[in-house]
Amino acid sequence: MGNVQAMCNLGYIYEYGRTGKRDYKKAFYCFKKAADSGSAEACYKVGDIYFYGDAGEKRKTMV
Repeated sequence: MGNVQAMCNLGYIYEYGRTGKRDYKKAFYCFKKAADSGSAEACYKVGDIYFYGDAGEKRKTMV
């Protein structure tokens, strides 16, 4: 409904599996949508996902 912080919070819910199973794709969607709307916190989380990957494991090759 347009609340950027709520969208970011929803990303955390999906990322940490607060509803049961973790869903990294939905988490990324929420963080990206919030980041596009100006949330600095969501921008940080999008960067984390790009750096560490979907499962939170650090990629073996660094760019």
